[in-house]
Amino acid sequence: MHICIIGDGVAGLMAANFFAFREYVTKITHIGSPKIPSIGVGESTTLNFEGLHSAFDDDFESFVKESDACVKVGVLYSDWSEKEFLHHFKNPRVYQNIHNIDSLEYSNSLGNKNKETYIHDLIGNKLYHDAKKNQIPRNKSETFYLTSWHFDAGKYISYLKKLLNNKKEGVEIVNDTVVECKFKQDGIIDFIRLESSKIIKADYYIIATGKSNQSSDIFNLDYNDLSDVLLTDKALFYPKSYTDKVKEIHPYTVAKTMKNGWRWITPTWSRIGTGYVFSSKHISVDEAIREFQEDIGDDTVIPNVVEFHPRYCKKTFNKNYMTLGMCNGFLEPLDAPGLSISCALTMTLDSLFNNQQYLFNILHEKYEECDNEPLNQFTHEMYKGLAAFILTQYKTCHRTDTQFWIDHKNVEFEYLSNLMEDLNNTVPKSRMCGLDDFDAIIKTVKRDVIMMIQQTIASKNIQWKTKTDLTPFKLNDSNYESIGHYEILQMIRREI
Repeated sequence: MHICIIGDGVAGLMAANFFAFREYVTKITHIGSPKIPSIGVGESTTLNFEGLHSAFDDDFESFVKESDACVKVGVLYSDWSEKEFLHHFKNPRVYQNIHNIDSLEYSNSLGNKNKETYIHDLIGNKLYHDAKKNQIPRNKSETFYLTSWHFDAGKYISYLKKLLNNKKEGVEIVNDTVVECKFKQDGIIDFIRLESSKIIKADYYIIATGKSNQSSDIFNLDYNDLSDVLLTDKALFYPKSYTDKVKEIHPYTVAKTMKNGWRWITPTWSRIGTGYVFSSKHISVDEAIREFQEDIGDDTVIPNVVEFHPRYCKKTFNKNYMTLGMCNGFLEPLDAPGLSISCALTMTLDSLFNNQQYLFNILHEKYEECDNEPLNQFTHEMYKGLAAFILTQYKTCHRTDTQFWIDHKNVEFEYLSNLMEDLNNTVPKSRMCGLDDFDAIIKTVKRDVIMMIQQTIASKNIQWKTKTDLTPFKLNDSNYESIGHYEILQMIRREI
């Protein structure tokens, strides 16, 4: 199979590296345009990032060194409620192994939490206090907790390009700009034409061209709009220098409320990535910059500005192509949904190609036998579910001091309303073992979203109607060893 991947941001380059190592792929053509620069803002990952990255690169020492990676145990929500909350990564097997309780049952019981009980007196107690002291689990494979990464997006992109360049066999790297996508009458891509007049024909195309309006026009992309659900549409970002690295290199993303949005703080090895996500309907760019400077404590900071549009593609999977990354959709940066969805969709496409019948249909142009509708429903479920989770953070935040926070509390989103009618989990987690059970997979996505919403609400001392009499008890997370975050990074980088 010949796969053509268009776009040299993180999503496109991860996909190119990943598929270059798949047995069913005979050739990869990767097209990166010098006229479409990568935004390079994203620095925070979720659990599925490492699973995808490790499929094409087992040298995590080089990854850490060359992308300035730091460990992430979760997101610390600061000033979203009276007390801060570390939304940490969990290993659901431990609920059963240590406490003989299903994670579903325990999560449901949080609705019965006493309003006076601090969430970290029940869950993540040791991890929370360790993380605040810049300590992380020594061996994540044997602990209650899993971890992910922060990295410098620009350096990670350079690292991905180097990996792809090093795999010379079966990989063609083209630095050019797509100016035309020729479709057949039935919506199949016939070929793409580059600015140099070169024609590229492939069996399958992955379009990961970012949020370029020109690219959307070229590939006839249509979107579902979520700007009336998620009100933020711009972000400032700035690489901040360390003043006390050992103290400031904390192993979590900080999400701190601001007057008209929130500020992220993500430490990487060489500097701190930070920015302000806000709504231009509620504050001007100049006003946001001043608020950002005041919060940092430096009025000389001149941040970069990027705009985005909360939306997702109506058809991610098509006859002989799919969309990926910001080209496919974007919500907003809270809890790093963008890269998480890209990783999930890349692995979903791999599952499709590992299905011999689907692969046969693509290679023999029997596209009418490829049922992409369940795939698109699955993708829509991910976007709507994560939008509901993000909206829940805004709606349940204790701030009401600006119109931004008031307006977000008044947002109506039918998907979230339906979830809130019955916030009890009853669906066991499904294994994605076949392409004929997407109903179960979609239910699993909804189940995971409900659990995140339950913990969000419980962290803000909000109760809900449950179908269990169980009162949540303290989860014992004391049986793991911790190590200094700065120390472990020095060891990986061989600086001690």
